[in-house]
Amino acid sequence: MEFANFIQEKIKDYKIISIIGLAKNVSKTTTLNHIIQALKGKYILGLTSIGRDGEKYDAITTLPKPRIFVESGILMATATQSIKNSEAKIEIIKTTGINTPMGEIVIARVISNGYIELAGPSINSELTSVCKGLLNLGSNLILIDGAFDRRSFASPLVSDATILSTGASVSKKMR
Repeated sequence: MEFANFIQEKIKDYKIISIIGLAKNVSKTTTLNHIIQALKGKYILGLTSIGRDGEKYDAITTLPKPRIFVESGILMATATQSIKNSEAKIEIIKTTGINTPMGEIVIARVISNGYIELAGPSINSELTSVCKGLLNLGSNLILIDGAFDRRSFASPLVSDATILSTGASVSKKMR
């Protein structure tokens, strides 16, 4: 079965899906990218993150990171600094009053294809609030990209389903 058909079948009953990993650099954002491509044109996607994703280089390891490429029409909940760091043209639709070190979390719409950066809220109640905001603004499937040290957002109180990414973890030593 082709991946696009497989993922569509598996997620059809869910509105909010979290992507978690058991360690850093286990392909959470790569998984997100594959799902975005597989669902292109099938859903009005809403994207957010509980960490920072889509940046060119990891702030901790300085290793290259997978970028997040999206097409126009996708909704996102992200910090204002991440909008400035994005290459896609983005319009802010709604402010949330949720503040982070990277600025206020806003709900925005991508209006031209390109790379985006996501940096959403890290508190479950705030994450739930932005997911509701994305749904209210027309998203019919929300994907939450995780962070290596936080898995509580996979709780049924936040998301309807969880994808566990188990790719190889990066180390400078092979032991």
